[in-house]
Amino acid sequence: MYTTLAVERVRQTVGTAVTVIHTLSRRLTMDSRELAQFIEARDGISKPWLLVLLRLKKLEERKDTTPPELYMEELQALHKELMGLGEWWVGNEDELFNP
Repeated sequence: MYTTLAVERVRQTVGTAVTVIHTLSRRLTMDSRELAQFIEARDGISKPWLLVLLRLKKLEERKDTTPPELYMEELQALHKELMGLGEWWVGNEDELFNP
């Protein structure tokens, strides 16, 4: 059985990650169609972090029509997938952060 402290710690961690992901997504001014075209044009189909970003953008676009529980489940799944990628940027910082 999980302790209350452990459950609260997980909630805080997920909450922080959700906030970061939402902030990044809101800064992205493209809609999902434009983002998909951008990813395709830059040969980003092979870059899983870009595909996660696209899925996040699509989720954000349907936030108003998605039940809150389902929205959070999908957001948490995206966060888990993104965290599973590890430190994918190491060694590629110039290419990724200074396009």
